[in-house]
Amino acid sequence: MGGIGAGFNVVSSMSLLIQYSKKADREKNIGQWEMCSGLGLLVGPLFGSAFYSIGGYAFPFMAMGIVYAVMVPIIAIGLRIAKEEREKASQVTQTSISVLEHRYAPVKKRELFKTPRFTFALFSQSILASTF
Repeated sequence: MGGIGAGFNVVSSMSLLIQYSKKADREKNIGQWEMCSGLGLLVGPLFGSAFYSIGGYAFPFMAMGIVYAVMVPIIAIGLRIAKEEREKASQVTQTSISVLEHRYAPVKKRELFKTPRFTFALFSQSILASTF
C-alpha cells in the first residue's frame, strides 16, 4: 500500500514541479527535488528511530503530522506565488513560440542515450527503484 502511495506522490509532485517552475530553472529544481528525496531516504530512518526511542510507536507519526500541518499553508502560498509569476511570464509573442517549437522538437530515442543528463537520470532512477 505504501508503494502505491509513494508512486502517486512522486508523479504528482514531479508534475507540479514541472508545471510551476520557470523554464530556465526547471532542471535545477528537478535536481534539487531528487537530492531532497535521496536525503530523505538516507536520514528518514535515523529520525524515525530517534523519535521512536523518545516517544514510542506513535510519536514519529505525530511528529510527521505536525510537520505536514505546518507545511501545507507554506506550500499553498508558494504555489500561488509561482502560479502568478508563471502567468506573468507566459506573455509570449508568436515568434518566440515558433522558436520554442523548433527548440523542443521531438527527439529520437537513440539520441536521448547520447546525452549524459538523460543517461545519468535513468541510471540513478534504476538504482533508486532497485533499493525498494
